[in-house]
Amino acid sequence: MKVENRIAPESEIVSSVKTENEDGLTRKRNYEWLLVSIPALLAIFLGLFWLATGIIILAFIAFLFRSLNFLRRSQIVLAFCLLSAVTVLSVLVRLFVIEVYNVPSSSMENALFPGDNILVSKLNYGPKLPQSPLDIPWVNLFFLLNNAKADSVYWDYKRLNGYSEVKRNDIVVFKGVENPDEFVVKRCIGLPGERISIRNSEVVVNNKVLSMPHTQKKRTRVWLKGLPGFLKFADTSGIVYGVQGDNLVKDINLTQQKKRELTTLNLTDSIQYVPVEGESFTGKGWGWSAAELGPILIPSKGLRIELNRRNFFIYRYVINHFEKALLWYNDGQFYLNGNPVSSYTFKYNYYFMIGDNWSYSRDSRFWGFLPEVNIVGKEVLTF
Repeated sequence: MKVENRIAPESEIVSSVKTENEDGLTRKRNYEWLLVSIPALLAIFLGLFWLATGIIILAFIAFLFRSLNFLRRSQIVLAFCLLSAVTVLSVLVRLFVIEVYNVPSSSMENALFPGDNILVSKLNYGPKLPQSPLDIPWVNLFFLLNNAKADSVYWDYKRLNGYSEVKRNDIVVFKGVENPDEFVVKRCIGLPGERISIRNSEVVVNNKVLSMPHTQKKRTRVWLKGLPGFLKFADTSGIVYGVQGDNLVKDINLTQQKKRELTTLNLTDSIQYVPVEGESFTGKGWGWSAAELGPILIPSKGLRIELNRRNFFIYRYVINHFEKALLWYNDGQFYLNGNPVSSYTFKYNYYFMIGDNWSYSRDSRFWGFLPEVNIVGKEVLTF
């Protein structure tokens, strides 16, 4: 039997290789468009149409640049474009999607501890658009070098829509009310339009006692029956205790669970909450303090209040600083931007924030309501 060796013509080989390359390129492009379409569709499902539009625009720009032949001819140009793309993308992610913050204090123990890093989502409540170049990462370095003020405002407040509202017990990161140079993390316990008060270490919202998270702890004075049993309990529970009077009286930072355990173990004669010291944000008057406060109505967008001396002392700070209005009282008359008025309607929503480390947190009890303008995002991950 005679076997013939047939060698394929060169044209057939070239055609075959070309077809395989085209098929591979097509599959690659299909995968790329799939990678773009999935997050875009997810954003649309969540109602974040601005995010879907941004993803599509960025993908189109990336495909457009990749098709430019001159980028492949110069390694320097290619490297510059890639570096610029990475820089711009990182800025956009920090502005509109997520950002990492470090917890500097113990005010949120036991939920967060000093040194913890937290991932903050800006998609939940919607990202706040920059109000000045100082709000833009990397760009702000040039302005900080020129000693620009952190509270400088170049553009009006605007927030893109998110897929959820601020909810009670959310852990929120925001620009400081007292110091706009710092970022603060607290827990939201009061929502816009709610009436809130603090009575004997308990939070009352709309006439109902609020159930606080299990991580909350308060300074508590404990009268002990004896030391050995308590010392063993404290060592195994990681409780730090101080001395008040004799050695059988201790000041301890306790969660509700640990307080119940102490009582169950019959280690104490008496347990008493130690009130938080300090003047409330309302100033002196009506017998209020940081420990006994309210009831106070939390401002909400569109809420109209009748002006009286009580309301003036409660709301004048937020009106003058965050509503960008000038309210004052003189000789029995209230004036708003120079005009006599008898009422005021709020422009924004406000929230009441408290730290889980109840007795060692400077929060809304001391500096008042948190404006929505200051909110950065929601803590979603601790690492």
